[in-house]
Amino acid sequence: MPLSTSRDSKGHGKTCLKGLDALWVKHSFVWTSRFPWLIVVEEDGKVKSLGCTICCNAPESQRDKNGFAECSIKTAQTSVFQKHERSTAHISRSESFKSSGVPIAAPSAQQFAECLESVWRGAAELKESGPWKCRVMMWCLAEDVRDGQLLVSFVSVDHNLKVTTGHLGQCDLNERFGLTSKDIAQASVFILHKFATTGLGMPVRDCANETAALDRDLVRHVKECTEAFGADGAFDEQRSGQLLKRWFPALKLVQFDKAHASQRLLSRTWPTDPYIHKLVRDLVIGPRAIAQKIRFSGVFRKRFQEAVAELSGPSAKRIRDLACAKHRFVSAAQPFRRAVLFFQPLLRVAQWILEQRGKNSNEGQLAREWLNTVTAESAFQLALVADATDETMEVNRYFDQDTYSKANITLRMHKFLQKCTWLFGAQRGAMQTGYTALMMKTLEKPCNIFVDGGVRSIKTPSSDVVDRCFQRMQNWLELVRMTVRAEMPHFESLQLFRIFSLDATPNMKDVKCLANLLELDADCFCQEFLDMRPSAEWHFLEGGSKSSEDAWRTAHLKNKTQASPKKTLEAALIRLFSWQINTTGVERAFAKGLHAARKRGDVGENRLDDELQLLSLNKASKGKPVALPKYSDLIESARAVWTNHYGPPRNRQKVPEDSKGRKRTQPDDEENKDKIHLGSCVHEEAASRG
Repeated sequence: MPLSTSRDSKGHGKTCLKGLDALWVKHSFVWTSRFPWLIVVEEDGKVKSLGCTICCNAPESQRDKNGFAECSIKTAQTSVFQKHERSTAHISRSESFKSSGVPIAAPSAQQFAECLESVWRGAAELKESGPWKCRVMMWCLAEDVRDGQLLVSFVSVDHNLKVTTGHLGQCDLNERFGLTSKDIAQASVFILHKFATTGLGMPVRDCANETAALDRDLVRHVKECTEAFGADGAFDEQRSGQLLKRWFPALKLVQFDKAHASQRLLSRTWPTDPYIHKLVRDLVIGPRAIAQKIRFSGVFRKRFQEAVAELSGPSAKRIRDLACAKHRFVSAAQPFRRAVLFFQPLLRVAQWILEQRGKNSNEGQLAREWLNTVTAESAFQLALVADATDETMEVNRYFDQDTYSKANITLRMHKFLQKCTWLFGAQRGAMQTGYTALMMKTLEKPCNIFVDGGVRSIKTPSSDVVDRCFQRMQNWLELVRMTVRAEMPHFESLQLFRIFSLDATPNMKDVKCLANLLELDADCFCQEFLDMRPSAEWHFLEGGSKSSEDAWRTAHLKNKTQASPKKTLEAALIRLFSWQINTTGVERAFAKGLHAARKRGDVGENRLDDELQLLSLNKASKGKPVALPKYSDLIESARAVWTNHYGPPRNRQKVPEDSKGRKRTQPDDEENKDKIHLGSCVHEEAASRG
């Protein structure tokens, strides 16, 4: 109970007691006007204590050391009220209370947004937050992203045909299981259970405080609705999909990834022709390839950039090298294209390497060997291969999407084979357009090559040379047709969705086959399909829909509100959007997450799980990734998670430049140090006087 001091007429001080109830009756109007968050706790009609209406809603773990949150303040002093109002915890809760009506004690929304953007960029921790605070914010964001997702690398669709994609998690096969098909199947089930466990992997100072709970209903739901499994074409991965049928009773489709299959259009065909294989090896993928030497040498790369700029002007300075990934055969399209576009600069750089390094050096020998292989026939063949890789790259880009159109798989492959037949078949369309036509125009002016003191000219190839080169490409085309029939047969289950393509007339036999695959009533499905198709065609041609899938979605949603719902057709449309057999998005996200984790010095399993969850949010972003305002709801949910588990954050003070690297000392230690130093000085002075 506070004491009040007054003075009598004689000036003597006297102390009187004033109860909190009396002070509240006297000053309540002023206090509540100045501090609107102030509340009272009454007992028997009298004020017993004071508290904060905002902080009293904080979690129980945060109210232990806060009297205003416990409503146990019995000191009626405005300085105490001001101190609480200026505290970080109260300010943070007040800001959240204004926006959402829920008191939050967590870092600001801007700090969470900056953390999310740093994950997308693959950058290190924020300097303003520190490694621990950034790690906790990352976990809070990922904890909300996990809610409601279903598959390891999943595509889920609701009854309104809304598509949701994301990543479930990852684990180290070598450390936990193994590399066999059975181990992969067990790891998939393990990741699902880990994903369905809330609170798992929460960053804590004390491991004993970690709490986790498995959501068994979510696991049961995933088991019942999982229908498609996709993996690479490796035997162990495909075998694991067959084993998972025992655990997922609704699993209907096990297939390999189409993007990897499109890579085999080159990897299975190039080595069969010795001439093309040598051309590819000497230019791109071989251990002594000229493109690799230019790519990994700063001097040669700069010289190539200058040679390109001299030919094409300053705008071509962004062309720096002939880079590609050796393990991805389709990426060889870039060095082939650039070798044709900048054929003369490439010859000039190779000539410069030979002159500057000499023929006895390793680099000089490599350049000399490549220059000796350059002829009119090899240059013309190089252009034909560039056209072939360019067409294959288009197919790979089609499948190398998180959600590609299954309705147009058959049509896309048909157009690819049709285009290659026109380019390299009897019509020889490559002579009219593309890189081959450009090479013919380049060789109209002879190119001179100086090797071993001699001069050799390359000019327009003869008709015999052209015939030999086209004969090689016709053999390649026949092998490509066989590869397509093996990797992407038209009768496979996934391609039955071609009935939804609005660019071609559907085959009713395919409609019945798809109904049988999905275990639907075939007659009912055919009737609903024929009734809905005219509406989808109108939206595709006149309604502004960009694709067949968008047209079917629009027609279905419109019919759903105006007429009786078509259940069998809706079931097929859900599979159209959800059965995405693709793993390239997982590989890209995992590579980026692993790179970012290594950069931060943390490659733990929990850290990588959180990285993957947050990276899945930025799939559709173009340009610079921006978290606000798109993910403002997620950030507010993450702040609530922070509040429930960690309490008010501490403000990190910036260390002065002159204090960096020094050991921190407590204020008491500094004071004692000064006292000790002062005592030693007095002792020395007394000794000198003695």
